[in-house]
Amino acid sequence: MCVSAKTNSFLLLTPLLLVAGCAGDDPTVAIRDMAALPAASATGSTALRGEVDRIEQAGHTPLGLMPPLPDPGDNGAAIFSNAMGDALRKQMVTKLLALTPKERFEFDIVQLEKVRKAMQTGWSIRQQLDKADAAPAFAFQVAYDLGFFGKMRFLDDAAVACRLHALAAAPALANGEIETALDELELAMRWADRLAQVKRVEARLLAAQLRGMCLSIVESMAGAEAGRPGSLLPPRFTPQLADTERMYALVRRSLADWPDDAGPLIGDRAVVMHSYEAIRQGMFDRLVTVAERAQLQRLGRLDRMTRMPPAEIDADELAYLEAMAKLIAMAGRPHYERASAVQEALAPFEPGGANADRAPLAAQLFLPGLGYAVREMARDRAVCEGWAIALAAAGGLDLPPFKVNPATGVEYEVERTPDRLIVRLGDDEVRDPVVKPLP
Repeated sequence: MCVSAKTNSFLLLTPLLLVAGCAGDDPTVAIRDMAALPAASATGSTALRGEVDRIEQAGHTPLGLMPPLPDPGDNGAAIFSNAMGDALRKQMVTKLLALTPKERFEFDIVQLEKVRKAMQTGWSIRQQLDKADAAPAFAFQVAYDLGFFGKMRFLDDAAVACRLHALAAAPALANGEIETALDELELAMRWADRLAQVKRVEARLLAAQLRGMCLSIVESMAGAEAGRPGSLLPPRFTPQLADTERMYALVRRSLADWPDDAGPLIGDRAVVMHSYEAIRQGMFDRLVTVAERAQLQRLGRLDRMTRMPPAEIDADELAYLEAMAKLIAMAGRPHYERASAVQEALAPFEPGGANADRAPLAAQLFLPGLGYAVREMARDRAVCEGWAIALAAAGGLDLPPFKVNPATGVEYEVERTPDRLIVRLGDDEVRDPVVKPLP
């Protein structure tokens, strides 16, 4: 239920891992009614009721976050989603994930042939993707009103669409079709950017990983790594200025449309508030996975968490909402300025902390991994800024106004050698952008 897994590559942990606890039976009327937060709104706890009222006034409840959707026939997200049943969707996620390189956008002969065959056999779904890309409107269907009971198909849809476009760039590059590869890159980045706008932490982290995959294509086309084993481009390849300018424009577009860090926290808070309602209705077992239940059993916490009286659930939810209010209030500051404050807000819920026993639901289910997620959002932004600097410097373009890594607070540094230009991000956990300077 929480976001707790890490990866240093751009490969997505399978959406089933990211949305653990979300699947299940079709939602009932009772589950949908919980989106109105009836129990929390009528609680005898004045403090909790005040927090809920404040969130409702801001329009940040599960119902408040449900925007009207475009007509399905005009909505690119719906067109593509409706083209895949659950079985095909799962098959595509697994197949494309296996074809995606783990680090750089590099393929040996066998891998490249597998990609070519996949593009041919997946032509029918690609036609639906092209139709979705050309649609006049776009909005993912995000069921905040179903909380963790909602099936987050849009995560898989975005991953499939983005990887289809990204992998299609591989044979294009191998054939020297740079313009075609750039077209596929642009469409892949568009799906990642749209997913990043969704107010869910899972969506934001997946968007970051998909964007990382897109930037690995940029890295391949930037020329400095051409000729490496697995590279799709010859050793002497140098990108044209027009191609560098186009890649720069794509990265700058992502940065210009960058969502704030508060959105995913607001969306997740709404879903968790729905979960507290479900727990009050005796649905705890439907909110946790088998693995989570086993872990809680080992920790000796399961019995208490399944038998909490209403007053304890109210106190647990209040502690959670107060912590989230702090995180959301500071979300507009660069991560390096708020990192210690984020840790301070979450520390009481860690083992031995003041709220570890007083708010076991928040401590065990809803807050673990959130600090990591907040840091990854900032890291995603920093990598994009670094690539914008690298591409501008390589092409002799005006440098963008990015000076300091928003994740670490370290100033960006540009190193030049005769055959490559490196932007030092000041973060050992990510790869620095490297490009070939244009003649």
